[in-house]
Amino acid sequence: MQMVKKILMTVLVVLLSIVIFAPKDRLFFLAEEKLEYNEVLISEEVVDNGLFGVDISNAHLSIKGVTMATIENIELSTLLLFSSVRLENVVLDDASKAMIPLSEFNLSLSHNLFAPKTLQLTLSYKEVEKEFQIEFLDEGMVRVEVEDINGTPWLKPLMQKDENGWSYEQSI
Repeated sequence: MQMVKKILMTVLVVLLSIVIFAPKDRLFFLAEEKLEYNEVLISEEVVDNGLFGVDISNAHLSIKGVTMATIENIELSTLLLFSSVRLENVVLDDASKAMIPLSEFNLSLSHNLFAPKTLQLTLSYKEVEKEFQIEFLDEGMVRVEVEDINGTPWLKPLMQKDENGWSYEQSI
């Protein structure tokens, strides 16, 4: 029994060490490089390495040379089985408000290793909080599901109603 405890303790210490001492800021810079291929730039950010993740503050998001949003705080957390990204105080520029009529909102995105093709997204603004489930289907299809879209009239033209609630499908 003592041997099993020692082995489990050693495995736990090694896994915890990997999570704590991994270069988490490199994860952000890798994501930034991948976004550049699609002409999405994050600029003027201040990166701070934390114990379990990375905090980025005062980031400006530009797509194809057009500034779309200013994000006060981005928090990237990654553990071995669970990862999340939180965007706080996202302020859209006037060009973006034509597509999404929100002035300021918070966004949270989480991924679980046990459901590799599913992302959980939470959008909150004013007193409204909506939870979305994004599924990556076969053959390059993406399906976004939400149970109820009351309080978000700007979403209704994009979504279709089915037996599970409201959904949106698109191929990528």
